[in-house]
Amino acid sequence: MILFLGILLGISCFFRPIQNSDLYWHLSAAKYMLSQGAVPRTDFLSHTMQGKPWVDFEWLTQLIYHGIYSVCGFPGLLALRVLLFCGLIGILWKLLRLYRVEGTGSGLAILLLSISLIPSADVRPENFSLLFFYMLLYKLETCRLRLWKPNSRHWILVLLGFCLWSNLHAGFLYGLVLMGFYGLGSREEMRKLRWLAGSFLAGMSGALLNPYGLRIYQAILQHQRDLPQLQKYISEWNPASFENPWQWPYWVLLFVCFLVTLIHYIRTRHTPLPYILAILFWGLSSANYSRHTAFFCLLAIPYTSSMLLKLNLKIGEKIDSKMVTRFLFLVFFIPYLSIFVWPFLIKDRIQETRFIPLGAVEFLREQAPVLKGKRLYHTWGQGGYIGFRLYPLYKVFLDGRYIFHPLLEETLQARAQPQKWLAFMDKYEIGIALLQRSSQDFSVFEVALKNGGKRTLKRPFYLTYMPKKDWALVYWDEKDMIFVRRSSVDGKWLARHEYTYVRPDDSEALSYMISEKLVPADAVQRESARYRTKRPNPSREGGGGF
Repeated sequence: MILFLGILLGISCFFRPIQNSDLYWHLSAAKYMLSQGAVPRTDFLSHTMQGKPWVDFEWLTQLIYHGIYSVCGFPGLLALRVLLFCGLIGILWKLLRLYRVEGTGSGLAILLLSISLIPSADVRPENFSLLFFYMLLYKLETCRLRLWKPNSRHWILVLLGFCLWSNLHAGFLYGLVLMGFYGLGSREEMRKLRWLAGSFLAGMSGALLNPYGLRIYQAILQHQRDLPQLQKYISEWNPASFENPWQWPYWVLLFVCFLVTLIHYIRTRHTPLPYILAILFWGLSSANYSRHTAFFCLLAIPYTSSMLLKLNLKIGEKIDSKMVTRFLFLVFFIPYLSIFVWPFLIKDRIQETRFIPLGAVEFLREQAPVLKGKRLYHTWGQGGYIGFRLYPLYKVFLDGRYIFHPLLEETLQARAQPQKWLAFMDKYEIGIALLQRSSQDFSVFEVALKNGGKRTLKRPFYLTYMPKKDWALVYWDEKDMIFVRRSSVDGKWLARHEYTYVRPDDSEALSYMISEKLVPADAVQRESARYRTKRPNPSREGGGGF
């Protein structure tokens, strides 16, 4: 029963809505490949990196995504995600059977793995790497335990496997590292060492069978060089945090795994060297870089289960492992699932749209006869969707690809002051700026009333960052605003679309100006009626400034 519940509850963790904003530029790249009949080698989606070299090391995954999306839409992509993570559960169950872990322990381990993978359980090319990584771990463990006798013919399978892996995602490098650790641990068994050395060379050779050859390693190295910068600006690249409840299972695993490994080594002095090397490598790297937590959890659960079984630890005379397992289910897993997991499962949507500029993109599409071709600014997370929906009418400023990492620092520095921001807009010849509304960025000042009193007003950030003399607000909704440079559009079009008085997050100032007769009330009413007529469908939640 515990095993059945562990599998059932574990699979439920993977039915959250699709949130990955990078998914859209993956689909854009697939459309490009299908239209051109070749993988992209330079950027084509943006006006900032147009023509710059781009190693698209996830090209095969993108074609798979596009094929599924074309037939089944987002439900098909979500089903693919669930299928891949169910594959991880199946491999873990087979690993636990190798160690002779019984049903109650297997159920606990499967549920713990599922919960710990939630931060990585979106539709990402990395999902394929997790599956290939676990398949490789299973074969390495069967080899270590002498349950499978490899021979040189298996090198062909390794070569083909790494060839496929390297065209799906660059995580094949983790597979090579894992094989290297098992090779070091087999240095006293010459036959096994020869096979692992040959497998390592076959894996490296297979990884080179991709459209970019050695350049795929250049892209990986660039990610490592940019890591300190990425950790400053992008949350998923940050170190793992105790404050993030989604990462609490990872921290539990990290503590338990290191503790059990230490106890096992002290008691037996025969802890497998691959275990020690892999736990240290992925444990330390995952603490510094949260996207490695999934790889650590994949290793920590089977390794810890194997060592615990050999230690045969007893808590007391009347307490057995089954009792502990049931206790953990009741006091830890079920409450955690109830609070942090199940409320976020799919209810009325497959795709999470809170941070997607749906209304703004539709406006840009409708106004393409006037605005297309003008240089567009938008935030990092919006670029994928904008490119997917609006290319080639508009080209993006940046999106989630690594080629845009150098722009992150410059963009952040430009936000510091209005003067720097306007110079930034001029440098990139921005004609359209799509900004997110913010309830935090505002200015406070006092104004005089006609009766002699004073009033404190809170006014939004865009009044200083996007001054009226140069920029016109032509669209806004619950999340986003669109400004166009006045000099780049026709005056008649601007008169029909500009909002001069009815502006987002500025109602307090507007009511003051109406009461003090500083603005014509009839003009405000006409503009308000126009906004109500053209107002897009509400977008549930707001964004965050720039």
